[in-house]
Amino acid sequence: MVIEGTLALTGQYFQTDNLDRRGILPGHLHAFNLISRDEHRHVAYGTWFLQQKAKDPELARRIQDKLMETLPAAAGVLVPPGYRLGDDYEYLGYSNHQMNEFAFTALSRRLKVIGVGLPAIAS
Repeated sequence: MVIEGTLALTGQYFQTDNLDRRGILPGHLHAFNLISRDEHRHVAYGTWFLQQKAKDPELARRIQDKLMETLPAAAGVLVPPGYRLGDDYEYLGYSNHQMNEFAFTALSRRLKVIGVGLPAIAS
């Protein structure tokens, strides 16, 4: 959920959007879109699987705990070399705020489907 559903799909979205917007590397763009489509299937299956497991309150708690353990490290993956988490930067023509919002929205949507929230915002 964190690696494929948040980080990979975020990176893929901004890379493919950048290539499409600039009209460059059409063969690479086509191949990358195929990879992204396959990644979406992996994430959809993972989301369904976690949704089934999260029906058990103990497993839902373990999912939340694992998210809290992995998200801080994951947040740093989107930061380019020379910058630190919290710095403002632009990458491929997109602000860190755009990329972080995309990643957070994607994760939040999937967590809602799974039926768990982040402990800090879970009711």
